[in-house]
Amino acid sequence: MASDPPFPLRSKRAPSHGAPVVRRKRGRLAPVRAHAAEAVAEAPPCAEVTRTRALAAEGVFDTASCQSVGVAVLRVLARIRAREQAVASATMSLGQRERLSEMILALDALAEALRGALRAPGWKMMDLDPEPEPPDVDESLWWYALAEALQALEAGLRQIASMVAGQPRPSAARTLAALVARVLRRHYHALLAEAEHWMG
Repeated sequence: MASDPPFPLRSKRAPSHGAPVVRRKRGRLAPVRAHAAEAVAEAPPCAEVTRTRALAAEGVFDTASCQSVGVAVLRVLARIRAREQAVASATMSLGQRERLSEMILALDALAEALRGALRAPGWKMMDLDPEPEPPDVDESLWWYALAEALQALEAGLRQIASMVAGQPRPSAARTLAALVARVLRRHYHALLAEAEHWMG
């Protein structure tokens, strides 16, 4: 919940924000929207995605505040997806690549569920502020790609907490933020485990 202390993100072995700047390629990664339709059917089971779809079908997220939060969360997911895709592209391990692929599919499924929750006000916000192109990333440096993905997840969790800090308890906006935060925390700890394994 947003009023709790900051999400427990860091470990003493977590990558530092002072990591060297990643060199960039000119090519761009495809945004979430381009992959969502085909990816959702293959995504591993996710209780948060199922719950988001169910609440959206009930109209729980139809409030103006929820629509605004949903649009902002989609921006966060697009940035995180790009970073996780860079890690998957850079790794030489088949096992890591398979784990990252499942994580990316989970993000795609969550993004699709969030789009299903958008109503006219939300789509109007999307039209006024189109989904940005994902950032350029260097797909050849696994460690730097991993560090940037961890930093993107940290930033995304803090941003989501900030979005709903002023919302009453309970509220639909807080429920939506909590569902997304659970998914992002799992991704953070999965990537942190990869980093700790590499450092060990």
